[in-house]
Amino acid sequence: MGIRLAAAAVIALIAGIAIVTTASAQLPTVVVSSATINPGSTGNINLTARDIGAPGLGAWEIGVVYNSSVVTATACTPQAGSICNENFASNRVQVVGANPSGLAGTNVLANITFRCNGEGTSELTVIIDEFADATPGGPRPIGPGINAGRITCEDSAGLPDVPTPRPTDTPDDDADDADDGDDGDDDNDGTPIAGLPDTGTGSGSSSVVSWLIAALATLGLVTLVSLGASRLFAQRADSRD
Repeated sequence: MGIRLAAAAVIALIAGIAIVTTASAQLPTVVVSSATINPGSTGNINLTARDIGAPGLGAWEIGVVYNSSVVTATACTPQAGSICNENFASNRVQVVGANPSGLAGTNVLANITFRCNGEGTSELTVIIDEFADATPGGPRPIGPGINAGRITCEDSAGLPDVPTPRPTDTPDDDADDADDGDDGDDDNDGTPIAGLPDTGTGSGSSSVVSWLIAALATLGLVTLVSLGASRLFAQRADSRD
C-alpha cells in the first residue's frame, strides 16, 4: 500500500509539473529583443506580442522606455496594424494599434531603431497602457507577461557593426503578399479592406486613425484605439511645439 501511494504521488507530481510547464509556455507575453551596437552606430530591436490565444490581440498601446544618455530612438517602423512614434518622449517610444480580426500566436508589432551615443548599457522597460483581445462588442483585457531586453553599446574591436535585421514576414504573410500584393490587408486573411491607406514605413497619419476607428466601431475596440492614438498624436504635436 505504501509503495502504491508513493507511486501515485510521483505520478501526480509529474502531471502537475507538465501542466504548469504547458501553461507557462502559452502565457501571453510582450517581448522586447536585445541588441549590441557599436558606439555611434545604429541597430534594431523588435517589440513582439508572443503566444496570444484566441480570439487574438485586438488593441494595444505599449511604451518602450530607454536610457537617453546611452541611446536615442531614431526610427520606428510599424508592423501588424500599429502606429508608432519614436519621439513620444525624450526617452520613450509609443506603439498603438488594433486588428479587428485579432492577432493570434506571435506577431511583431514594431521595429525600433536606436543609435548608441557612447559606451554603456540601456535597459529597455515596457509600459503597457492597453492590451485587449478582439472579442466582438466587448474586448477583454489580456494580462501579459513582460520580457524586456537591453541595448549594449560597446566597441566590437574594430569589426563593422551588423545591425539587427528587420523582421521578415511569416509564411502566411508571404502567401498573402503573393496573392494580394500591397492591398492594405492588415488582418492577414487575404481580403483587402476598402479605404485602407498605405502607411508605408512612416509613423502613421490621421487617415490611419480614421480607418482604425471606422473598422473597429462594430467590435467595441474604437474607444481603446482612439484614446491611444489621440494620446500619441497629441504627444507628437507637443514635441513639434
